[in-house]
This record gives sequence, C-alpha cells and structure tokens, in this order.
Amino acid sequence: MSRPPTRRSLPSFPSCPPLAACPWLPLSAPPAQRFHIPKSRYGYDSVDCYIADTPFNRPKYNDNNMPIDPKIRDHLIKRGVDPLLATHFAHLFIWDPIVIFEETMCQDNAKSSDHFESIQSTNWRTVRFKLPPPGSPIGWRVEFRSMEVQLTNYENAAFSVFIVLLTRAIMMLGLNFYLPISKVDENMHRAHRRNAINTQNFYFRKNPVPSTSDDATLPSASAFGRGRTNGFAAHVRDASTASSDYPASPTVCSSHAPSRSASPTSDIAFGPVEDEYDEFSINEIINGSKEKGFPGLIGVVERYLDGLEKEGKVSEEVRKGIDRSLELIRRRADGSLITLATYIRRFVRSHPSYAHDSVVSQEINYDLIRTLDEVEQGKRQLPSSCSRMADRLRRGQEGQGRSEGSEGLSAGAAVIEDKGLCCGPMEPASAAKEA
Repeated sequence: MSRPPTRRSLPSFPSCPPLAACPWLPLSAPPAQRFHIPKSRYGYDSVDCYIADTPFNRPKYNDNNMPIDPKIRDHLIKRGVDPLLATHFAHLFIWDPIVIFEETMCQDNAKSSDHFESIQSTNWRTVRFKLPPPGSPIGWRVEFRSMEVQLTNYENAAFSVFIVLLTRAIMMLGLNFYLPISKVDENMHRAHRRNAINTQNFYFRKNPVPSTSDDATLPSASAFGRGRTNGFAAHVRDASTASSDYPASPTVCSSHAPSRSASPTSDIAFGPVEDEYDEFSINEIINGSKEKGFPGLIGVVERYLDGLEKEGKVSEEVRKGIDRSLELIRRRADGSLITLATYIRRFVRSHPSYAHDSVVSQEINYDLIRTLDEVEQGKRQLPSSCSRMADRLRRGQEGQGRSEGSEGLSAGAAVIEDKGLCCGPMEPASAAKEA
C-alpha cells in the first residue's frame, strides 16, 4: 500500500534560497541525539536496510553502518521474528522516544501498540514498514514517503497513481530493482542538488529481470544492452499473458496472518554486485533508454497495463485516463515541464523586491504564497509549467458541476479497488523546456 506524496518542495527558506530543492536535508538536522548515529532519525540518506525475505535481497546490499541494540535483536529472534526484521526493529530502538504522554504510560501491550508507535512514528524514513494495529482488520503496510507534495490535487493524484501502478507491475512481473543501500544514499544526496532532475545521474539497476541458471532467454545485466536479445521485453510479454494468475489485492487484510512467509526456493544466478547497476538520468529511468535496453518505469507500467487490458480487466476509457495521468510524469522527467521548485526559484529571482542578495523578504514570501494559493484554486495559470494542466482540468470539472477539494482529488485519481488501479484524467500541456 502506498500513500500520497507528503513532503513539500523546498527551493527557499523564509530568509534565503538554499541550493537544496527538497526538504530532507534541512529536516535531518533538528533531531537531537545523545550519541553519534550515522543517519539522522529524519532519514536524509534514505532507509537503513532492506528487510524483504526474498532471494533478490542479497546480504551485500545492506552495506552501510547501521547500529542496533543487540539485546532487542536477540530477544525478537528467540520469539520467532526472522533475523532481517529483528535487525530492523533493533535499529529503530537505538533512539529514545521524543514524546511520552503521562496518560499513556501504563498500557497493556497486547491491546495497544502506542509504546511501539512512539518510536516507530518518530523515525522518519523514505519508506516505512507498518505493523497491523492490535484488534484491527488493517494488515501489514508499506508507506512510500519520499515524494514531494505538489501544488495541486491532480498532480498529487498523478504521482500516487504512478506509484500504485508501479508497485503492482513490479510484483506481477517479478522485477528486481535492488541496489546497495550506499548507492541509494548517494542518489538521495544528488537529488538535493539544484535542478537535479535535468543535471544529475542516479544509480539504477541495469537489468531488472532476474537471471536464472536454467533460462537462457533471460540475459545477465552485461547482455542487456544494444544489439542483444531484449530479455526484459520477453519477460514482460510472458508475465503479462499470465497476469490472470496474479491475485487481486484484498480490500481487508487479516492482522492475524503470519508475520513473514518463508522465502521461496530459487535458482537465481548472481554475479558481482558492482556489475548490476549503472548511472542513469531521470529521463532514462522514467522514460527509458534504447541504448541501455531499458523501457523506463513508465514502460514497465504500460506493459503491465497491456496485459490487463488484453484480459478485459481495464476498459479503454480507464486506460486513456491512466495514459493521460502518466503524461505528467513523463514530461517532468524529460524536462518539458518544469518542477514546482524551479518555478518558485524563478518567482523569487524575478520579484521586483529581490535584491539578488540571497534574502527572501516577507514581501516576496507573501506574494509567492498568495500566487501559489491562486494557482491551486484555479484563479491563476502558470505558463510553461504543469499547472496549466491542472487549470484546464479544473475548468473541465467546473463545467460538469464538480466541486473543489476532495471532489477534485477523487476526479483526479479514481482508485479501482478490485483491480488495484488508479486513473487520472489529465490534459497534457504544450512543451516548455526549462531554461
């Protein structure tokens, strides 16, 4: 399960415009620590470790220095928690709670998880693994927390659509996107640089198709380039035709289910970790690269949808809506639509009161907030940015008598629960290359 983007773009502080384009770096500084810990509890560098019990999760991927409380780890293992998950929880509990309420000090831990959540909920990570609450039908959950909140409802809906569909595609197609944690951390560092979406390269897995010792049709990472058989296309084609065997996600999960299932036996063939990844631009990661033999994450989603569409599980109307939603992601990645952070930075630089002294005055801040509020309400259009799409979408909703707020979000991303699909009816805007 994924959650909508929750963090705002941060191209400027109230008093000065920093080089960072997102808030993870400044947010990692405030939490006080009593002893040295390599990563802040705000998780600027990403998660600390992988916990999936799968052959894809090679021990070498957890290559960072992650302190743990060994007593907690041993205690959990003795009571049946697998070592990976026990290590994860033993790491969470190296911190003290930030807030404790007097009225919740004495609790029955068999009926309440408040003591655990006082630690879990104050470790802010790019991904969070959430336990089922006691006495609730809610099951195990995973929150995807790294995305920046967008200016308009429809933009947030589009990114949520993309994440939900991508997770479904990865599970159904059996793809492997693991990287060493150290490379994920480096990607986070690079993502903070100004205009990183167009100027930086990021570590990414060269071949997401797992190589097996008895399947010659699936090439290794080194054979996944130009002039070779495209094993990814063959794998996706075969997996898509078998998508009817993929179980739909239940709307209600049992909190009494086993915490972990046993890892399946596998004959996956692994080579050196260093040969599994390369540096990709965001455009290559999202939209694909013929030279590198990768169709891009949007290509992964589209091929997953192709399989469902052939089986009649996705109507033509829904598919068109999804494709229009993906257009925003595609064009943000190729640079034809500027990011909100870029627009805000340009606004500050072009404001009549800005003295080019790196000081964002109260007047500039007020005018910026007022402008962004008018854009969100549909009273102002931002040329050469994705908000033109939101403006056109909103006008279409008003023409049909739809209201703003939650109604607009529902129109922007309709979740089809029985298929696990989302769609967002967005109209692409004209291209506008970032200067």
